[in-house]
Formats: sequence, C-alpha cells, structure tokens
Amino acid sequence: MTPTRLRTLVGAAVVLGALTWGLLHVLDSSGDASGIPAVPWTGPLGLLLLAVGIAALALSLRSRLRGDVGTKPIPALAAARMVVLAKATSHTGAVLCGLYLGLAAFVLVDIGLSSSAARSLTALGGVIASVLLTVAGLVLERVLRLPDDDVPLDPTAPAGGAVR
Repeated sequence: MTPTRLRTLVGAAVVLGALTWGLLHVLDSSGDASGIPAVPWTGPLGLLLLAVGIAALALSLRSRLRGDVGTKPIPALAAARMVVLAKATSHTGAVLCGLYLGLAAFVLVDIGLSSSAARSLTALGGVIASVLLTVAGLVLERVLRLPDDDVPLDPTAPAGGAVR
C-alpha cells in the first residue's frame, strides 16, 4: 500500500467542494428551497471528537512501536488494520472537507440572512473539523510507516534477514 498523497486529498476536497456548490446552486435557482439541507452542529462536533480519538490512537501506537517501557508490542495484523483505518480516515476527512467547503461557499453568499449565518458557522466548523480529521489520519499513517528498506539483504543471513 502506497502512502497517501496530499495532492490526492486536496484534489478530492476541491472537486467535491465544486460539485456540492454547483448542486446547491442548481437547487436554489430552481426555487426548491426545501432541497437545501440544514446542517446540524453535531456533525462537526462528531468529526472533531473522531479526530481527537484518532490522534490519541496515533500517540499511543507511536510509544508502543518505539518499545517504550511498559508497553506491549503491536501484532502485525493489528498494525495493518490501523494502516487501513489511517487511510480511510484521511480520505473521509478530505471528502467531508469538500462537502463542507461547497456548503460554506454557497451559504456565505447570503450571510445577511439569520438562517445563513447559523449555517455558515456550522459549515466553517465542519471544514475545520474535517481538516483536523484528515491531519489525524495522516499522522496515524506516518506513525505506522515502516522504515525504508534501502539496505541490501545479506545472502548469508537467515531467510528475510537484513543487515542494519
């Protein structure tokens, strides 16, 4: 599995932001105001709590991988599952960031309305929380990255043994 590229995440956020803004613009111009969703404040709060949990997991795994005193080593299968979680977290954060960016861009045009002010604050909170979720996923992925295997294998060592 290759490391997550930042440009992939930024690209996903920008494309989904533009699509969300365009869809909301079409819904608004068609006169169907009921099609524009209300954004609950619990969404960004949940994303923020998830980001904090993923960051705490990354810190915990970092100390276990370093072999600090009093920590147990991580089984290989558990580490592989954490890598999948890290990639899923960073990609989900980027997608949600794009959705919240599109909503924020749409709502900020009508900031004078009282309902738009509440929606814009929630949308901006969602952008911040989803960026934090993306960063937490990238940090977890970085913690779990294996060292580079630039050193050639020693042919006299047992199978799979490398000289370090």
